[in-house]
Amino acid sequence: MGILRFLQKFSGVSSFTLYAQLLFKEATDAILQQRAAMLMMVIQAILTLLAVLILDVDFNQGLTLIFSGVFFTIRDLSLLDVSHLEVLPLVGLILFIAFFALGLGSAVSLLLGELFPANVKAKAACLMNMIFAIGMFVSTKFFQYMADEYSLVVPFFVFAACQFVDFLLCLKYVPGTDPAGTQPGT
Repeated sequence: MGILRFLQKFSGVSSFTLYAQLLFKEATDAILQQRAAMLMMVIQAILTLLAVLILDVDFNQGLTLIFSGVFFTIRDLSLLDVSHLEVLPLVGLILFIAFFALGLGSAVSLLLGELFPANVKAKAACLMNMIFAIGMFVSTKFFQYMADEYSLVVPFFVFAACQFVDFLLCLKYVPGTDPAGTQPGT
């Protein structure tokens, strides 16, 4: 559970939230960075509310991070002019936020209430919140350092890799996420 909580934060969602305006300033001129950040937060809020009804653990958020990583790779490391495609990182991040809110973003928090018996639930919640905070701190500092030193390419691909690991761990260990129904206890 602690690993899932840490990987949840290492999806990049905290980094993208905290650095949204800077990220959009770097990524696109298609929309004002303040409006892009507000749009992203509104979509996250709405979809987090909907997640209770249609929670689904899938790998789409990892795919959206790869999509954005490929854009930044082409923009930063090739001679191709992608200035006419600057809206793509905005689309990629909004899709990431949507998939995160509907899937792993809510799944780990919901598991906390379901997996632990009442006599240890408070201690488990405290431990998970500490892991959450550590994961948030590490991921946002990692994002800032890598983006400053190497470009946005590195954090996007690292966050995507973490999402695929998180997805595989959820499929293997989280009840109700195995599409084949082969988990123990299903």
